[in-house]
Amino acid sequence: MSQAAKAARLVHIVLDVACGRATSIDDLALDCGVSRRTLQRDLLYLRKNRIHVDIEEGGLALSSDAREEVRRWMGLGFGFAVP
Repeated sequence: MSQAAKAARLVHIVLDVACGRATSIDDLALDCGVSRRTLQRDLLYLRKNRIHVDIEEGGLALSSDAREEVRRWMGLGFGFAVP
């Protein structure tokens, strides 16, 4: 797999989780076209890079620190709401 494909998938994961579209690891893996194990590795990679995805009752969610990190990556001020 190319690095570009992995980068695109990581962005897809972060956006799906941030927007509340990711309801479970299995659903997100299916949506990304990868195995559950690959998605778990991706989540570990994100965690190592300060993007923590929490598993909550309603699905997956970015931790508050991760939301701030995503804002920083995107160059957005604090007025932008990342759910």
